[in-house]
Amino acid sequence: MSETEHFLALEAALTQEQHYAQEQFRNHLRDIPLPQRCAEGSALYPLELRQQDFGLGGRPVLTLGFGPKANAEAFQSGQSVSLFSLYQPQEPVAAVVRKIQSDQIQIFLNSPEAPEWLEDGKLGLEMAFDETTFREMLRAVQILKDPQENRTRQLRQVLLGLAPARFLPAPTVPDRPGFNPSQQAALDQVLQAEDLALIHGPPGTGKTTTLVACIAAVLQREKQVLVCAPSNTAVDLLARQLSAEGLNVIRLGHPARMHEDVWPLTLDNRLAAHPSAGVLKQMRSQMLQAQKQARRFRRSFGPAERAERQALYAEARSLRSEIQQLEQQMSDTLLDSAQVLACTFVGATQSLMRGRRFETVFIDEAAQALEAACWIPILKAQKVVMAGDHCQLPPTIQNPEARLLANTLFEQAIAHQPQVATLLKTQYRAHSQIMAFSSQWFYDGQLQPDASVAAQCLNPHAPADSPVNLPRLWIDTAGCGYEEQLNPDSRSFSNPEEGRLLGRWLTQQLAQPDFPPGPLRIGVIAPYREQVKWLQQELKLVLPDGVTLEINTVDSFQGQEREIICISMVRSNDSGELGFLSDLRRMNVALTRARKQVVIFGDSATLSSHRFYASLLEAVQHEGSWDSAWNWMDFS
Repeated sequence: MSETEHFLALEAALTQEQHYAQEQFRNHLRDIPLPQRCAEGSALYPLELRQQDFGLGGRPVLTLGFGPKANAEAFQSGQSVSLFSLYQPQEPVAAVVRKIQSDQIQIFLNSPEAPEWLEDGKLGLEMAFDETTFREMLRAVQILKDPQENRTRQLRQVLLGLAPARFLPAPTVPDRPGFNPSQQAALDQVLQAEDLALIHGPPGTGKTTTLVACIAAVLQREKQVLVCAPSNTAVDLLARQLSAEGLNVIRLGHPARMHEDVWPLTLDNRLAAHPSAGVLKQMRSQMLQAQKQARRFRRSFGPAERAERQALYAEARSLRSEIQQLEQQMSDTLLDSAQVLACTFVGATQSLMRGRRFETVFIDEAAQALEAACWIPILKAQKVVMAGDHCQLPPTIQNPEARLLANTLFEQAIAHQPQVATLLKTQYRAHSQIMAFSSQWFYDGQLQPDASVAAQCLNPHAPADSPVNLPRLWIDTAGCGYEEQLNPDSRSFSNPEEGRLLGRWLTQQLAQPDFPPGPLRIGVIAPYREQVKWLQQELKLVLPDGVTLEINTVDSFQGQEREIICISMVRSNDSGELGFLSDLRRMNVALTRARKQVVIFGDSATLSSHRFYASLLEAVQHEGSWDSAWNWMDFS
């Protein structure tokens, strides 16, 4: 397949996915009356306008109040919404939720000024489909079909395996203190690469630490780098750690979509501390006043009032233009002086980034990102460094027909150019028995536990064979009649009896005399939301002081760890159907979240229809860590 054909196929798959996602969203809201949407939590109405202000770029910020009966639980910071009025039904205004409190919600409008009908009342908000990511991915793919930049053409060939990646002679780089040999090899590889370097980071191997060190080392040679990731959470983590490394970091993007602890790094915050911030604030106040005065003329008015209204709006527009010019000057100064610009892929397309190119672009969590999304920042790059693990969670794809999107750019690059990848081989999270199966199955047995974690246990003062110190356990529900249940509405599975078994085991474990005092974190993972919901509602445990419990899906635990992980496998049927459990990358994530103990609850008769689970069961039985659920039956 030629390069052009590759991007034509990618464009077609993206368009399929976009249309499917749009249709799914519309189907959910189609023909549902407003009162029902409000009751279900996808809309808020009526809302009271409590305050108007301005954010970055002079974008209006509105605070809207709602009553005690409003169902606002589904609205979250960073969510795309539409503001509407039933007083004069017109085109809604796109906005983003900044924050939500017990009786009010704050939003950024995407338009430069508030609508004229804002103060007419009968305001409401509803969830909206965000087109931005698809639009920018398709724009990038359009460019890549026939790129005008020579360097983009060269990187396109390298990343698709059509030209070899080049390396400089090995630089003289002192070993970084605390780095193991594979981390040092990754650092050396990044510094030698002229086109592309990949850091393959299995669970617990210090991928983020390694990436931060690589960025710091590159910045000893380059003035500025761009650092991107597919999610705001991942960008926040990198920005936080890079700042702690002593680097000058500016976190770009919508503040509503960032964690509060990185707000000091945002461009908004830097602008607020700029010497010209006072002038900017005064100009914004004048613009708001002019807009408010203009909106006084809302209904019937004569020629004089019309002329005054037009003059006030003209004044507001003139002030906005001056504000934007001043902000652009202030922003350019701040961005030019930063060593690291950190943002999501779409964040790299904002107007402030127009015309900016970078010697090196770093992409974290690249194996979780759609190929087209990764190309967005690569269009600004001379060299690309990607970090990730294609043996963990893949990107989310809604349309089963858009299968081409499942093949990430990271996975393609590591297949085409294995010499550019460095596998991090020392893991710092899990006991050796917890790590061993994942290492063998996914990483050719190359992972080794660091001495600090290889034999760690929950209670080092208890006997090694104490139930609290078993690193791994499979409680087998085969033959118990714990059948899966399908919810016909959600099409998701649950297994209440398996959930009750998990609860009995946890209750007994917490009551063990050898169970250690807190702080200690327990995670319960299920591959199906229906089972997660059941566990969250029905699992009633009395937790000792300092012990915390979180119940969630596999995806929600990506990048996290707990001392104890319990996995409810859910599926139990006569036909050996596994559904989500057939995606072994998800199971790799589930099995590698635990530091000291992982406990699997599942039906071996169903699961062993797959070679992966049959091998896992064999390994558990070999080490004597298998138990039957019959021994945990409640016969009362």
